[in-house]
Amino acid sequence: YESKDYKTFLKLTITLVSLRPLHPTYSYNLASAHALNGNSEEALKVLRKLILMNSGTDFEADPDFESIKQTKEFKAIADLKLAQNKLIETSKPIIRLSEKELHPEGLLYLSKSKVWLASSVRKRKIVAFDGKTGNCTDWVKAGKMLSVLAMKTDLKEEFLWISTAAFEEMENYDKALMGKSEILKIDIKTKKIAGQYSVSGSHIFGDLVVAKNGVVYVSDSDKPVIYKIENETMSEFISFADGYNLQGLTFNKEETKLFIADYLKGISVIDVKSKNKT
Repeated sequence: YESKDYKTFLKLTITLVSLRPLHPTYSYNLASAHALNGNSEEALKVLRKLILMNSGTDFEADPDFESIKQTKEFKAIADLKLAQNKLIETSKPIIRLSEKELHPEGLLYLSKSKVWLASSVRKRKIVAFDGKTGNCTDWVKAGKMLSVLAMKTDLKEEFLWISTAAFEEMENYDKALMGKSEILKIDIKTKKIAGQYSVSGSHIFGDLVVAKNGVVYVSDSDKPVIYKIENETMSEFISFADGYNLQGLTFNKEETKLFIADYLKGISVIDVKSKNKT
């Protein structure tokens, strides 16, 4: 690119995108490379896809797109970006939590206990809060618990399963904790930790879902892998070779399909028995 060998730039960028589809930087470079090689239709197609992935991308003033700036398609993409960034206010606050430094992440209502819970990234704990006043009290604050993210219960609501991970935002963060993440199983009656689960390596267990049969599925935002906890053992369930950043998990009603959200790629569906992915 710096030597203005745009043909080679395009060739290499196509290779990069084939290795990491939907990577934001590679995708931007691909749009740029097509434009610099006179491939207007391809450049506009990639650019539109990129804006749908990340509406914060600054592209309007880039001289690489000089050849397509006056086209109606380019202007339409610029308008699409503006439309995606338009604020639509339809919600109203109903509760303000009394504790101000939680950095709350997960939210859960325990129907049997009639208790609202919020997980805290900053304070490394779970608080219960009054559904009318927002007053918070510590529900679980275990000694060395990491930032608390997702919270789910089993079918009988006997255990609370939570995902935890180390983040710089949490209190008393230590660089030695970087990459540490674990799943905790908490007895709802006693509020004691009944199980701890992890695997070797660097991980961010961001979300989890509990099947009716008690098997827990966990997404890893650090590596494109879904793990499962079965018979008190945590192991790999399925790996996404082309995954970017795995997020939320949920089942269909019959629990034959597992839906997994990717930060950039959208939603994939996994057949629980065959592990076939679409």
